[in-house]
Amino acid sequence: MMQAFEWTLQYPEQTVLLDKSPVEKSRIISKEDFQSHQLSPKEFEQQSLTDDSMIYDVRDREQCRGGSGLYPINLKMQDRALGNYH
Repeated sequence: MMQAFEWTLQYPEQTVLLDKSPVEKSRIISKEDFQSHQLSPKEFEQQSLTDDSMIYDVRDREQCRGGSGLYPINLKMQDRALGNYH
């Protein structure tokens, strides 16, 4: 399965990024740079509980139920979540 990075780099004319097409390949960060910003579920939870954090939960209902493999949010974190649109 092709990842978004690969698709964008291979088909910039058929990709829209921030409402612009074609996508400038130079604006896409490397997969390694992207992965360096990823957090484990434990790291995410720890950082989310700090006073200077803000959570925008943009998952849909199905993703929030936990069947998608995305991070589950516990009640402490959900109380702090902003932008929960479901």
